[in-house]
Amino acid sequence: MLSFIILSLVLRIVHGSVLAPPRNVRIVGGVDVLQGDFPFAVSIHLATRELSSCGSGYICTGTLISSWAVLTSARCVQNGSGVRVPEELKLLVGTKSSTNCSGAVELSVEDIRTHEGANLAILRLKWAVTNVETAVLNEYQQDLGKQCILIGWGANGTQSGPVERLQETYVRVVACSDGLVCAVSEREHAGACHGDLGAPLLCDGSVAGILGNDPKECGGQITFKAGPYFIF
Repeated sequence: MLSFIILSLVLRIVHGSVLAPPRNVRIVGGVDVLQGDFPFAVSIHLATRELSSCGSGYICTGTLISSWAVLTSARCVQNGSGVRVPEELKLLVGTKSSTNCSGAVELSVEDIRTHEGANLAILRLKWAVTNVETAVLNEYQQDLGKQCILIGWGANGTQSGPVERLQETYVRVVACSDGLVCAVSEREHAGACHGDLGAPLLCDGSVAGILGNDPKECGGQITFKAGPYFIF
């Protein structure tokens, strides 16, 4: 099972503010995302690794939720001694490829805020992003049978590193215990796997949750954990 965070409310970003390293969580059985889709998808990299390709130093997926902020899992910004300093991270937006950086915009992080109870993090950017569509946040309510989308750069089951292109796969919401929302892939052996940490769950075109924990099995049932209000 995968633990996702359902966003009860992530609506107000205040301008001027906003564990061990995660194992990679990767999508298996997905399909290539078209170039114009999901422009708000952000790849998160370790700045200590030279960006010789778009996949160099990749650790997590993030979501551009405003011109100043990227939403991801808190585990993506943790190291052995706590929360990483902003200078340890580089972000890329505007490309679907992990090998061709053409058209990509590199973003620098100014501040990192985490909500440990909900396993969420917001990365406040040094400069505002322009001409890039941001994601809409969804105060999600469990809706059995709802079809949603999971996206990420994770391996497809045949390679260990990031796949060449951003992947997407469909999941459908199923019954779950109180405080959780669960979903299953619509295709066998498809879904998240080791490396898509921080990836968004997209329902009706908006962000309903964030992949906050590693999966217990690749392509199996995924679990979204209901999160508290998360306001900066």
